[in-house]
Amino acid sequence: MRKGQATRQRIVDRAIASASQDGIDTLTIGALAAELGMSKSGLFTHFGSKEALQIEVVDETVRRFTEEVVRPALALPPGKNQLRRMFGDWVAWSFDDTRPGGCPLAAAAFDFDGQPGDVRQRLAENIALWRQVLRNAVEAAKAVDLAATVDSDDLVLRIIGLYFAQHLYHWLLDDNGAGDAALRSFEALLAGPDTP
Repeated sequence: MRKGQATRQRIVDRAIASASQDGIDTLTIGALAAELGMSKSGLFTHFGSKEALQIEVVDETVRRFTEEVVRPALALPPGKNQLRRMFGDWVAWSFDDTRPGGCPLAAAAFDFDGQPGDVRQRLAENIALWRQVLRNAVEAAKAVDLAATVDSDDLVLRIIGLYFAQHLYHWLLDDNGAGDAALRSFEALLAGPDTP
């Protein structure tokens, strides 16, 4: 990796950690430069604007999420175990040490939901894509070991709701059992009345 690429990676790593704790909307060139011991102009050279930095944080977080959560689950055969892997890794993602305040995308979804602009658009596109990945996995599971009568959109809504609930309970309410509770609730969803 060239020096410029290594510096850019160091900036993005720090920005993701900061966004995890304080929110993507609070990221600024000046504050990040101070954290890294860089000049504002040096950091500006890499990104050009606060919005470009925020979009890079979204994109890199999505890339890491894809590697850590999506790809391992999609490598499994369709069915409940694939869904378990998706949800379990998603919950584990929320507690990774490199994101000391939880998932920056989860927090940003609320920070940017009422703000127009490119950052909101990028977030919305990626969250919609994740929703579709979950829906596809549910549909595929219905052909294997999930009841065909399960409403895919309803189940996906519940899965996403469980994730956001455990994120809120853990990070805002200091409930250290929230992740385990979400996993138990997820199992209850899979074993619901419409599931064989």
